[in-house]
Amino acid sequence: MRLIISLALVIILQIDMHAQRRVRFIEVNTIEAWEDVLEMSKKNSRLLFINICSPWSEVCTFMRTNTFRDRELASFIMNDFIPVYIQGDSDFGEVWTDRYDVSAFPMMFFMTPGERVISRLEGYQEISTIIDSGKRSLTVYREYPRLRRAYIEGGLSPRGWRELINLELINEGQEGARPLFNEFIAEKDQSLWSSEENLKLIVTFGAAPGEDVFQWVVDNFENLRVNDHFNAKKFFDNSFNHTMSVAVRRKDINLLNKAELELFRFSNLNSEEQREMIHEMYRTYYLRIGDWDSFAKHVEKMASESSSEETVLALEARFIIENFLEEDALNEGIRLMRKSISLRDRFTKRQYLADAHLKLKQFDEAVQVMQEAKDKIADPYDRYEVDAIIRQIRAFEQEEKQKSNTNAND
Repeated sequence: MRLIISLALVIILQIDMHAQRRVRFIEVNTIEAWEDVLEMSKKNSRLLFINICSPWSEVCTFMRTNTFRDRELASFIMNDFIPVYIQGDSDFGEVWTDRYDVSAFPMMFFMTPGERVISRLEGYQEISTIIDSGKRSLTVYREYPRLRRAYIEGGLSPRGWRELINLELINEGQEGARPLFNEFIAEKDQSLWSSEENLKLIVTFGAAPGEDVFQWVVDNFENLRVNDHFNAKKFFDNSFNHTMSVAVRRKDINLLNKAELELFRFSNLNSEEQREMIHEMYRTYYLRIGDWDSFAKHVEKMASESSSEETVLALEARFIIENFLEEDALNEGIRLMRKSISLRDRFTKRQYLADAHLKLKQFDEAVQVMQEAKDKIADPYDRYEVDAIIRQIRAFEQEEKQKSNTNAND
C-alpha cells in the first residue's frame, strides 16, 4: 500500500502541470498513507493542500465536480502543492478531523510538511479565495524564515519589519504578533506613526488605555478621523479585543473601567448599543477569570435594567449550568435560576435547577426541585413524567454510591 501511494505521489509531481484540467487529489485513508504524504512533502519542500469532505455533502460534491475542475485552480494547486483528499467520516478521517478540529465539511487546509496549519477554509469557497489563501500560505512558508533570520541579525528594513509583522499575524494571531509590533513602533519617532503603512498596523493591532499608542491616537484623533488610512471602527474593535485580553491576563478590572471611559469614543455605537456592549464586556471578564460571585451580581444588575428580568436571569443561569462544572459556578447558577423562578415559575427552569444539583451530586435537593414542580402540575400524564425524572435521579444516586463503595474497597 505504501509503495502504491509513493508511486502515485511521484506521478503527480512529474505530470505536465499545464495540461491539468482538474485537481488530482491523492486519497489518504490510513496512517501509513498519511506518513507517505508527509515524507514526500518534506522531500520535495512542498506544502500540502488538504480537502476534508464527505460523499453526502452537497457542497463537497459541487466543489469536486465544478471548483476543482477549474483550469486555473488546478494549475495553481498542482504546481505548488501536494493535493490530498480525506473522507472525513471514514475511520481514518474521524481520527484526523478530531486532531485538527474539523467541525464541518468541506474544510480545506494549507499545511507544512511538519504538519503546521498555515490557513484553513471552511465551507464552500470561491476559486479566487482558495488561490489567494494558497498564495499567502506560500509566502508564509518561503519568506517567513528569511525575514525571521534578518530580524535576529538586525538587518530588517522598515518594509521588512512590516512584512514580518504581517506574516507573524498569520502565524501567531494578533496577540502573538504584538511584541514584534510593539518593538517596531518603539523604534519609530511618533511623527512617523501616521505614515500610511504604520497607521495600518496601528489600526490592525489596536491599543489598550494607558499604552503609548492609545494615548497618541487620543491626542491626534481630530486629524486621524479624516485620514483615509485610519478606520476608527476597526481600531475600536481591535483595541477592545486587546484590552479584554490584557485585563483578563492581569486580572485588572481597572483597565476595563478606563476602557469604559476612554475607548468607546472611537465606536459608532448609539447609547443603547454602547450600554449593552459595556455590560457584555464586564460579563465576559468575570467569566474568563472565574469570578462567579461578581459575575452573578453583574448579571443581576443587567437583568434589573432589562425589560424582562426573569428571562435574562434564566438565560444566564442556564448558560452556567450547561457549560461549567465548578462548584462556585453552579452555586451561582442555582441562585440566579431560583431568583428567576421567584419572578415567574416555569417547568423548564426547574429542570435546569435540578440538573445543577445533580452536577453537584445534591440528589435530595434535585428531587425536591422536581417534587415542587409536580405539586404545581394538574395533568396526570405530566405528573407521571416528573415521577419518571425523580426515579432517574435516584437511580443515578445509587450508581454514584456504588462507585464510591467500589473505590473505597480498592
